[in-house]
Amino acid sequence: MVILSALWLVGGGWRVHRTWPFRVNLAVAIIVPALVVFGLQAVNVWALTRPKRPTLRVHADASGRAFVAPTVYLPIGAQAASQIALTVALAGSVLRLLEEVKYPDVHVFATVMFTMLGLVMATTLVLVVALFRPTYPIELRPQGLRVASLHGGHDVPWEAVSAGPKPPRSVWAASRIRIGRPDLVRSSGLAKRHPRRVWLPHNLAAVHPVFLVDAVNYYLQHPERRATIGAPGEHERLHWALTEGQRR
Repeated sequence: MVILSALWLVGGGWRVHRTWPFRVNLAVAIIVPALVVFGLQAVNVWALTRPKRPTLRVHADASGRAFVAPTVYLPIGAQAASQIALTVALAGSVLRLLEEVKYPDVHVFATVMFTMLGLVMATTLVLVVALFRPTYPIELRPQGLRVASLHGGHDVPWEAVSAGPKPPRSVWAASRIRIGRPDLVRSSGLAKRHPRRVWLPHNLAAVHPVFLVDAVNYYLQHPERRATIGAPGEHERLHWALTEGQRR
């Protein structure tokens, strides 16, 4: 996407040549960039709304064993690509304006627009970094929860939680965890220090949100089972307890 955007800009796709037919100018300068943006947003919506599996992944590292919710890469990538495409299309419009309009004030408008587009590209860079970082958005560990967002993260001991999460109302929503002991929560990055609420980013996790919420609440309600998180056979037992066991 970055290569295509650079070729479109450098190759002068934003230019409207008077020697070209009107339909060609319209397609090159407006219709094609718009179709790319809307197409990528459609992929983003489809990726967020498609069914997710009610399973966690067993993971082990230097910090110990854990159940993790893997990152769902497609919607993040589609969102980043659509922002790149939109930014490049708007940059082309500003360049076209600078080339065709000779009024002095147009440079002030162009400066403001390029500043705003730079901010959009900064948020896009955050999405791109999220695609390649080796962390998981949600981790369940014997010591507590580890929640990572696009701008930081929280390490939440089980003892710090006063109320568990509820299932989200939509695919774009997050579940809120109430914190009774914010002094126990460790924060990283730009995440808020000593938060009263921590949000589970379901839109970043490739796990069914209801199953994920039920898993968190299960270990909140059964502290005797926390030490077995990540142990062999524990995920199968948890899955049975949250699916088959609830039907009986």
